[in-house]
Amino acid sequence: MYYIVNVLLCVIVLFLVFVCRQVSMNVYSKDGIAIACLMRKPIDLPLWLKHHRNMGVTHFFIRLEDSPGFEDILNTQKDVYLEIGQSDQHNNYTTLQTRQINFVNKCIHMCNIKGIKWIFHIDADELLHGDLSFLYTLDPQYQLIRMENAEALFDKNQKHCFHSTQFLRCSLNAPCRSYVNGKGGGRVSSELGIAGPHHFSYKSEYIGDFVYEAPFQQLGVLHFDSCSFGAWVEKFHHLGKQNGDNIPFPYYRESIESANQAFKVYSNKTHSDVAKNLPKHIVWKKD
Repeated sequence: MYYIVNVLLCVIVLFLVFVCRQVSMNVYSKDGIAIACLMRKPIDLPLWLKHHRNMGVTHFFIRLEDSPGFEDILNTQKDVYLEIGQSDQHNNYTTLQTRQINFVNKCIHMCNIKGIKWIFHIDADELLHGDLSFLYTLDPQYQLIRMENAEALFDKNQKHCFHSTQFLRCSLNAPCRSYVNGKGGGRVSSELGIAGPHHFSYKSEYIGDFVYEAPFQQLGVLHFDSCSFGAWVEKFHHLGKQNGDNIPFPYYRESIESANQAFKVYSNKTHSDVAKNLPKHIVWKKD
């Protein structure tokens, strides 16, 4: 009888160990997912952090530029690595990407040391949207993630930037005013690098069968660009401290010109007005 009891106890213990291991495979590990971000005067930093923590992001690598007051907040956050820097006061648009690339490459190295599994690069006016849990069961052949971006439509009665519920699907030829080529993430390794400000590279390549194209509903990026007049003016006035003709995006050039000339609004049509005349498949509504 004593022998049978011991055997049953061993079976129960082994079963519990098996269950715990299975559960641990389906939850976020301690050092699972990181975001790298160079930010300047973020629009809603507490909400940005809370949103991504709720998604399962465990580490934030932040380079903070020209943002007095935010340093005190970030220094109290145990999951935040903080680097203080300054923007280029004379030619910020051109040099911004170089600072981003250098910082993200530094973050990749730190993630490798810490054992962090995945890293994403987004901006302070962007939110990841979807479910990150699939990363822990994603086929090992995939080293890079490519995500579609959607651009927020702002209602004139909207009180908070991140509360938009309608978005333009930029990859579906919607009239997005910023970028249309999405953002990316990477599986942390010594072979991971950054390929410009939007995507990562694996063994110095960013196209191949090692890239996982995430369906938008699974994982995407929501972009809340210049949600208020003040944010729009400040951003483009600062970007315009150089020859605007060197900037390739028409919306950026026009915004810089307008911001530097009596703070006039860029367009008489709001994003919401534009959305009324668009096919339904390129306007996505958030639940």
